[in-house]
Amino acid sequence: MPIRFLKLGPALKWVTGGTAVLAMLAGGAWAYHSWKTGQLESQVIEIRDSRDRWKDAARSHESRAEKMEQQYKQARQSVRDLEQELSAQEAHYESLREQIRQAPDEEDGPVAPVLRDTLEALQ
Repeated sequence: MPIRFLKLGPALKWVTGGTAVLAMLAGGAWAYHSWKTGQLESQVIEIRDSRDRWKDAARSHESRAEKMEQQYKQARQSVRDLEQELSAQEAHYESLREQIRQAPDEEDGPVAPVLRDTLEALQ
């Protein structure tokens, strides 16, 4: 009987043992993969949160910059308005100075020193 010569006992042990080893290796690989995937997912969440904080900060700074730009434009307009007003006043003062220069000597008289000093300081 040739079947007697086939000894399946040791072969079956090798197959069963090899399957058990492969199952343990596969389980270990699956556990490692799950652990690594969990780590990566938590890092992705942290990075997204960080990105969102940076976006919020950028929006806040952009809003402040827009407000400052508006204030700057208003300040520049105020400066232009004041320059025009000063220019108009300067023309008025210049006409007063010219009127004083062209006044006849009879209209020139003594002035209190305090008033004279004040008037000269205004020129």
